[in-house]
Amino acid sequence: MEETLTAWMLGDAPLAALVASRINWDARPQAEGLPAVSLTLVSTMPTQTMTGPTSLESCRVQIDCWGTTSGSAVAVARAVRTRMEALVPGVAAPIEAAFTAGLIAFAPEDEGGGAMIYRRMIDFFVWYRR
Repeated sequence: MEETLTAWMLGDAPLAALVASRINWDARPQAEGLPAVSLTLVSTMPTQTMTGPTSLESCRVQIDCWGTTSGSAVAVARAVRTRMEALVPGVAAPIEAAFTAGLIAFAPEDEGGGAMIYRRMIDFFVWYRR
């Protein structure tokens, strides 16, 4: 699922125009420039029916959108949300759909020397087939 989701996000021209290929799982490499996106798999839940497990699973993915200005972090977050909410069955198999679960704006981080890093976090429920 992680590779498919990364490829889906990188395939979006508006998002790629903002972050190029700076979309990473688990941690944002410190040496990479900004704006950037980092994804974290928060939890996974298999789907059960009365007849047993199915191939459909749900997971919660946290997507952090980073920028050197508030405006750049917001622009990345908007592009990410637009792209993720476009996930529907058949467009990025095995991913079936994504739903926004929450949005958080963090206070900027002072990097010293007047440099600031801005962050917007969006949580998504992602449904996929394993």
